[in-house]
Amino acid sequence: MNTTSSAYQHHLKGLLVEHYHEQRSAKKIHPQKAYHIQGFMEAGLLLGSIDKPTLEQLIDLAHQEVFDCPYQARHQPKVENTSLLDIPTWLRRKTG
Repeated sequence: MNTTSSAYQHHLKGLLVEHYHEQRSAKKIHPQKAYHIQGFMEAGLLLGSIDKPTLEQLIDLAHQEVFDCPYQARHQPKVENTSLLDIPTWLRRKTG
């Protein structure tokens, strides 16, 4: 890893940790910051400052630091009652 790549990854991790802390305390995502980070990640991939597996690992590290769990564990859908999934949607009764 060269110095530019290392500086890029260090800055990106800082952006992610800051964003996750704001998300955790405010319970919402700030779209402008999310778009900024997304663009920064795309630029890093395009310029070769980071590769996709390293990027995913960096996201997990930052997420683990703030939320104490990997990114995927927090973003998987939680389905408690799967019995409704066996019924076609057009037959399900609306609730609430």
